[in-house]
Amino acid sequence: VLVSGPSGSGKSTMMRALSQFIDPTQRVITCEEIDELHLADRLPNVVSLTTHTRRDAHGAVIAETALDDLVREALRMRADRIFVGEVRGPEAKSLIKAASTGHDGSCTTLHAHDGPSATKQLAGYLLEAGIPEATAYEQIARAFNLVIHIGTAAMGRRRVLSIDELEPVLEGTNQRTNRLFEYDFDRDTHMIAGRPSPTFQRN
Repeated sequence: VLVSGPSGSGKSTMMRALSQFIDPTQRVITCEEIDELHLADRLPNVVSLTTHTRRDAHGAVIAETALDDLVREALRMRADRIFVGEVRGPEAKSLIKAASTGHDGSCTTLHAHDGPSATKQLAGYLLEAGIPEATAYEQIARAFNLVIHIGTAAMGRRRVLSIDELEPVLEGTNQRTNRLFEYDFDRDTHMIAGRPSPTFQRN
């Protein structure tokens, strides 16, 4: 699951809400720069990993554990699900690998203007990691199934603006999306926009 939206829209809050549907027997690894998800408060089998930078007396970096390091380490920790606080760089490559190799139900957040552009933003991070464009979109199509986009409505209220199914089909370099729900600003309610695919319903 990709949770997208601007800063302060409630992406981490949405991830915490989604965690309530996780089987308590499953092992969940969280990877963050700062421990904001606090999934251990509601789930008994959570390991929280955070980045760390060690500096010498002059402020020079002498050791660093980056988010990408945490995601790769999570792959060795027999996780059922991996939650990454926010994808902003090379950790996207490791997360794609995790989501494609038996870690169904993994989740992350990223900045994007709308649901469909979330996959383009993620692909951009993979391109920066040296993965060819066509390969990047193919990997995203296999790894992720759903984009939940969050934004603000009237009076600054945070709302889920759309939920899109990501189909494992490429149309050119764009991943095909199927809009399931969308927010109606005029009526201040959510509307059913489409039906999930048979494959999505089976999963």
